[in-house]
Amino acid sequence: MKKLLFTLIVIFIGVCMPVNAQLIGSIKLSPDEVIADKARKDSVMCDIISRAVKPGLFLTSQSFQIRDEDDGIFGLNGNIVFGIGYGVGLKTPTGYCLTDNTVYPWRHNRPFQKYKDNYTPVYYEAAYADLNDTIGFVPHGTSWGKADVLCDSTVFLYESDKFSETSLKLDTQAGDKSGWIVWLVADKDADMDNLSGLRFECVETSLTVNGVYGESVPVKAPQGVSVYGGVMTVPRFKGIGHIELKVCGVLTCRDGQWNVCFPFLDRSEPASSVVEQDNESLFKITPVGEQPKKKSKDKSKPKGKTK
Repeated sequence: MKKLLFTLIVIFIGVCMPVNAQLIGSIKLSPDEVIADKARKDSVMCDIISRAVKPGLFLTSQSFQIRDEDDGIFGLNGNIVFGIGYGVGLKTPTGYCLTDNTVYPWRHNRPFQKYKDNYTPVYYEAAYADLNDTIGFVPHGTSWGKADVLCDSTVFLYESDKFSETSLKLDTQAGDKSGWIVWLVADKDADMDNLSGLRFECVETSLTVNGVYGESVPVKAPQGVSVYGGVMTVPRFKGIGHIELKVCGVLTCRDGQWNVCFPFLDRSEPASSVVEQDNESLFKITPVGEQPKKKSKDKSKPKGKTK
């Protein structure tokens, strides 16, 4: 059964190229080329899927410094920032979703664990990059702002019309799911400033969503690469040669274990809300020179220089 969905779609589309994904998450295929080699089929399917969902995803970053009780600000090893987290953003019809990789980057920062009892993290700069171009990161202020908290504080939904024209459709129903987990990864030594080495890896996956809001299922992440997150997609057949992919889950990491969380299930109770990402209590730290004057005294809403 593991490869049943793949086999059905291979038969359905004739495993063919080229691809014309006219709508975000929509795949249209014409039977021009039959692929016999299994390894190539897997590669082609991943290419088809990733090209369909890529416009609905973006890369996020959030840098931070740390502050002591005397309001001294520190970076790490001579850098102005102590650390930076990267994650995958998902464009939805009502806004966009981020994971705690960039909302709380210190949770996943190993050097921070040494200082967390005596220092408080301070947001420095948020940024995002569209995966469809090579412009690079675009500043988004000091942090991401107000959000609804989903999936046990690992997924955050921001209301916005910023990406309304390039959003992916969501699967909000419980039940058995067969589709693909789409991971965004890069080589360990990739230059993230230049978005180099980013690529997608796809894994065919079948699981059951029980309908418990915020539930998650452990999954195995790709090995030997830097993993930034991703989504789980499920196909809906729209007609001959036409498949629509919907997002049913978001990939999150907690204590080194990656999970697929289902934040979009229909529910009766509203999500909890956070006014601003709060700072949690916080390798040699180094003091930062003259600080921007826009730093807030309210630790729950620090302000930094906006480029």
